[in-house]
Amino acid sequence: MGYSPERLEAVLKKILPPDQRSIPDLAREEGISEPYAFTAPTQPYSQVSYE
Repeated sequence: MGYSPERLEAVLKKILPPDQRSIPDLAREEGISEPYAFTAPTQPYSQVSYE
């Protein structure tokens, strides 16, 4: 199952400050698998702005 880069970016921003949500909790709330949530940030198209 793939996610659009926009959706993935929105979810990944939730694990960054100031929110700093835990990945397992975020995966449960967003309905994505924990393994995918842990590996998604390493995928090339998941460029998240840290600003």
